[in-house]
Amino acid sequence: MSAKPKVSVCITNYNYGSFLKTLVPTLLKQSFEDFELVINDNCSTDGSAGIVGAFKDERVRFAANERNLGMTGNWNAALSRARGELIWQLNADDTIGSDRFIEHMLQAMEAEKADVVCCDTEVHYAATDKRIRRVPLGLGRGRAISGREAFSRVCNRPICMPMIGSYIMKNRGLRLDESIANSDVEFGVRLMLQEGIRYAYCPEEKFVFRIHGTNTGQGFAAYNRPKWVAQIEDIAEKIPERIRHYPGCGEEEARRFKLSHLPYLVYGADKPPRIGAREWGRNMKFLLSRYGVGELAGGVPGFARALAYLVLKPEQKKSE
Repeated sequence: MSAKPKVSVCITNYNYGSFLKTLVPTLLKQSFEDFELVINDNCSTDGSAGIVGAFKDERVRFAANERNLGMTGNWNAALSRARGELIWQLNADDTIGSDRFIEHMLQAMEAEKADVVCCDTEVHYAATDKRIRRVPLGLGRGRAISGREAFSRVCNRPICMPMIGSYIMKNRGLRLDESIANSDVEFGVRLMLQEGIRYAYCPEEKFVFRIHGTNTGQGFAAYNRPKWVAQIEDIAEKIPERIRHYPGCGEEEARRFKLSHLPYLVYGADKPPRIGAREWGRNMKFLLSRYGVGELAGGVPGFARALAYLVLKPEQKKSE
């Protein structure tokens, strides 16, 4: 492996050894080989270090933090160790769609002379690997677009941590914000709203986000309600406030982000089959008490009517 590989694949881990057993081999058999695996462990107690140590490949660079830095602190620690020309970050419980993922992403990036490349996302149940849904970005291939155009076109869709030119991170001093729960979401938006950054899209590939009992994200309300509430507050209040102060941004960008992300988080946090209709209804009532149907529905067709029917109508009947 060269001292300066083409790509640094930065993996953050905390007690996800069982996922590392499958993720690391998936990455090591990639068709494109000029990369390093920077695995940063956040004081795991499940034997993750031994699991990674069993992979005898010089591209694997494992480091354990002396203390738990929190999820975002661990992300920043991993990024600080990256040596590649390009940086791609994922969590140990994420995965990818094919053995040519890195190759295809690089081809799209280089063909369009872009600074950043992204792909579609799929959401799977970890236990069964069953796909719940695919979230296509639909940016279109053939030309790179500005980050601001990407923001306007995919603001209400999750973008996996894209592959980014390390020069972007270093020259602009970009790090994830450790003061908020949704630091990856805020970072993605801040990156898109930087001036002069060009985005490419790779339709051949997919990033896979896996739902399970201990991860943050979709279904989180069922497992850790206080942190789920903190995520909601980030989406509705903290991140929009930051957006207002980004260079060249203001109220319009902040409002667009809020109205487009609240419906997605509500819908994903979760559908009735995941946590039960009673818990889902409780979540909806909590959100409605804070933000109202109009804000939660945003621009999603029919969502306001669905909320009114599922949550407000039963309450109206009860009071009659």
